[in-house]
Amino acid sequence: MVDFQVLPINLAYCGKCCAKCCENNGRLLKCTSCKQAFYCSKDCQKSDWKKHKVECKLLKAFKAGYDILPGSPADRQTKAHNFLQSVPLLLMGGSDPNLPTMEQFEKADTARFIGFATCRACSICLKNDFQSPAAIIDWKCCPQCNYGWCCGEQHWQEYSGRHTTEICQKYQQATAIALFKFKHIVNFNENFLAMPQRPQRDSPTAFPTNWEAYFQLRFAEDYRPNDYVPGFYAASTSLLSQPVTCLYAMFKYGKEHFITKKELTIHIVGADTYEVPATHVWEEILHFLPQVQTLTIQFVGPAACKSIKPPTQEYPTKTHEPCPDCQARRRERQVGMFGYTYHEYEQLYLQTHRHNKPDLIVAFNSGIHEVDTESWKTSLQVILGLNVPTYFTSYNESEAVKDLALLREQNANLLQENVKQNPFGENFWTIEAPSLEMGVDKFFACNMYGTLFCGRSS
Repeated sequence: MVDFQVLPINLAYCGKCCAKCCENNGRLLKCTSCKQAFYCSKDCQKSDWKKHKVECKLLKAFKAGYDILPGSPADRQTKAHNFLQSVPLLLMGGSDPNLPTMEQFEKADTARFIGFATCRACSICLKNDFQSPAAIIDWKCCPQCNYGWCCGEQHWQEYSGRHTTEICQKYQQATAIALFKFKHIVNFNENFLAMPQRPQRDSPTAFPTNWEAYFQLRFAEDYRPNDYVPGFYAASTSLLSQPVTCLYAMFKYGKEHFITKKELTIHIVGADTYEVPATHVWEEILHFLPQVQTLTIQFVGPAACKSIKPPTQEYPTKTHEPCPDCQARRRERQVGMFGYTYHEYEQLYLQTHRHNKPDLIVAFNSGIHEVDTESWKTSLQVILGLNVPTYFTSYNESEAVKDLALLREQNANLLQENVKQNPFGENFWTIEAPSLEMGVDKFFACNMYGTLFCGRSS
């Protein structure tokens, strides 16, 4: 297990639960060094130190340099980005005992606990724990969800009327899911994964319209949501959303193009840590499409191989052992990872016929309008030239609208007029980091919106 998988839930850095066990006994102890992590007992604090000491040094360094880092004092996201860009340079010499080693830094999920999980931000002025002087802030928050932070009574009175029941419930749901997944990791020493085990014997005539219908179909008589702890099925969509979104895109394009295939190749473009490492959850595509004998999934993106040790540019396509039922039917699931842009990959593998042309291309949470846009434009021209069904997802509606505009600009043959919600995005909320750009009380879900296109517009 990697350390970042057991980071506590966000409230652990706001004084609302223990950074080790995520419980709250009503009397939490603050780390006297970084003053950001809290513990329910000395035992929890002591047992967490091996992991927290890396965070602790980084948190102290971030706080010490916060005021001189580029960006507005209230723009913690820009400050955090600039800090994370500079830390590797500071660590090269390894001479500062107040900073972790380069190896420790690379193992830590620094972007998460520096960028969001580490402190409160006022819902009115965005003042946060890292600004000077932080010690005089009189923090107030909603007693039900422990969010809606304000830096004093005046701002709380101004904000509290905006903290609606709907917003409060979203915060509570996000916390409940995060806590459920955290406790599963702690109790079972594995990431939470729930997926249907029973392969379909016949191709469904129509695709389910939402997650409940999908679970009813795939779990059949075993689907009894009231028998499981709250959040069980919602949390399962964290990983299951990826293969099911692919299936949804296939049926949305036209099931007749896919259900009779013996060999099916899917390219996941812009792959990063969200998609990689690829778990056996992808076998759900084999289980849903009974005619497919060989499923090949190629994960392609500059960061596709960054979690592989030792570092490598590519992880060649290999066959992964399927479930006993698929083994008995001699079915195969093949996975490869390639650390290239898609236009680089196309030159290396498709033009040389080393890999098959894909039957479906998918990009999860692509953000093509805001990150590496020029590179994406080049890759998009390759994708459009392949003339295969393609589905790009986005975190929220505003991002989906901007992605759609870029696809129109690139002359994509859009198979939908406007952005549409993907019914198989993650079925729970993730809290957006408070920022000058996004504001506060914002939420997103992976793959929430999707855009389907195929080739160039005539």
